[in-house]
Amino acid sequence: MSQSQTGVQFIDADTGKALGQKVLNKQVNEAAAQNTITNYANPTTASVDRYLNELGLTNYSLDGLNAGQVAANNSALANSQYGSYTKIFVKNQVTASVFSGAVNLMADVHYGMTSTNANGNQILADSTYVQNSKGQITTLGELKAAFKSALKGATGKYVNSQAVFDALKAQGLDDIYFLFKTSDSSFVTPNTLNNNLVGQGLIAGHATITPSQIASSPLYDQSKGGFQVQTPATVFTYTVNRKHVANLDASQYHNTFKDIFNSIN
Repeated sequence: MSQSQTGVQFIDADTGKALGQKVLNKQVNEAAAQNTITNYANPTTASVDRYLNELGLTNYSLDGLNAGQVAANNSALANSQYGSYTKIFVKNQVTASVFSGAVNLMADVHYGMTSTNANGNQILADSTYVQNSKGQITTLGELKAAFKSALKGATGKYVNSQAVFDALKAQGLDDIYFLFKTSDSSFVTPNTLNNNLVGQGLIAGHATITPSQIASSPLYDQSKGGFQVQTPATVFTYTVNRKHVANLDASQYHNTFKDIFNSIN
């Protein structure tokens, strides 16, 4: 760290373990490291959530610190210096799933979905087989369940769109492919991903999502900058590129959804 930088390092109040840190650059109007830190967000107040969300520490907060730890935080901030970290105690909180209810994926696909909203976008059923960004082919429901189970936060706190996106990406749900057979109106499964697809009519879909799209989802609190932990339900709307082929020929057949998508002009 240079002398034109300072930083905040967060320490688990119970274990003393360093959890993560944020480096900040001195701005021209900032005379002291404390100004640089508090201008970004004061880590001794509720504004600390800005740091914690960015570092993925959504199950930590200042709640529950003892008097000595609060005093240590205030003293550390008052004595902060350029070229070094200001150490701030935070406490691990009782956690809960960010989404206590259904999380649905909405896509402009128009084939084989369970329901349609006013914009023509449709919900992908949990039984839909997809190929995720890790190359795995499995059901959407299995990936969604893993995503919901892993994404937790401190009760009463808010989790921002980047943290939600990172949790989706961890399950490969940031970038998915699927295939739909127009001949019998069914999604392709691992059992049907074989040469029987040659000659079939197919819709191939490639769906992606970004943090900004997540921030536009229902029940995302713009004023708080996130979903409140235990949000009852939401819908993520993906951007979809669709391709159609009336009769898949042998040269277009491959053993992955992604490769078949890419083979269709």
